[in-house]
Amino acid sequence: MTAAARGGTTLTAVSAIHFFVDLACIFLVTSSFPAENWLFYVVLYNFCAFALQLPLGVVCDRRSAPLFPAVCGCVLVALAYPLTAFLPIGGCLAAGLGNALFHIGGGVAVMRAFPKTASPLGIFVSPGALGVFFGVFCAREGLAVTYLFPLLLLVCAAVLAVVRKREGEGAFVPREDGGLSLSPGGFAAAGAALLFFAVVLRSWFGLIVTLPWKTGFLLPFLFVVGVAAGKALGGLVGDRLGLRGGAVTTLALSALLFLFAEGSPAAGIAAICCYNMTMPLTLFALGEICGEAKGFAFGLTTFALFLGTLPTLLPLSPKTADPALLVPLVVLAAVLICGGVALARKGGGKGVS
Repeated sequence: MTAAARGGTTLTAVSAIHFFVDLACIFLVTSSFPAENWLFYVVLYNFCAFALQLPLGVVCDRRSAPLFPAVCGCVLVALAYPLTAFLPIGGCLAAGLGNALFHIGGGVAVMRAFPKTASPLGIFVSPGALGVFFGVFCAREGLAVTYLFPLLLLVCAAVLAVVRKREGEGAFVPREDGGLSLSPGGFAAAGAALLFFAVVLRSWFGLIVTLPWKTGFLLPFLFVVGVAAGKALGGLVGDRLGLRGGAVTTLALSALLFLFAEGSPAAGIAAICCYNMTMPLTLFALGEICGEAKGFAFGLTTFALFLGTLPTLLPLSPKTADPALLVPLVVLAAVLICGGVALARKGGGKGVS
């Protein structure tokens, strides 16, 4: 089997399973934790699921088999279900850590299999948004799937184990220092910082956009489809136009469309689709800056996602469809991404353009 075919098999498996992992995790968080302490459990879950990917990524960079933690993650999320019935905090920790293990393992596997292209990253991350949507939907509808999801996750773990065995992951030899390649002059580090804050902004932005027509099932579902489609297509745009060209083009379209998003579902869905096209672009750029330390790069983005959720916990956190706020934030995202890519390029990141 050629390297491209092996990479395609890995990408297909982890992308499909990404949907089920996020679906199972969000269903558990939404339906199974005590209502009186629910916010505590949500913050704890998010910390484990997103922030912990940074140290896990550093560990993954020193190992040759990233699909192994992905397998362990599926099993751990499955075990979170029976554990929650007896010890909710244990189930929360298991679900969050399992989610982190799957994402960092799957993400690093994709980044190593496709080191010079952004589109596979977009394909891998995109099903997560749909998984979150249907996890919330199943919980709100009270669907009796508590025993089904753990079984599905164990099947997913078995599929990944088979893929891992067939792929022969041991061909990758990690560097002893983890492969971090930030330049001594600091330009690449400064570029990485700007990209990091662009991801923080994107995380917060996605949580404050509230459009009046997002009611019922169909329009909110189509909105989430727009999010997923944007992530999937963003890498393709970046591969064609370059990281800066892709960011400027998609965010300019997003800013224009957000001017009409409050009154037009079509404009709003297209606007959020264009905005989310930057997700694989920033992840790929950070991966290029960090060299072989793909786990560190992936974990850096998820830690930024976690930080972006924290302002929404504040009593005065805005929720708005007002273009007077949304459009400047889109422009700020473009400045951060383009500035980050430019600095990384100046710092010697030849793959960042």
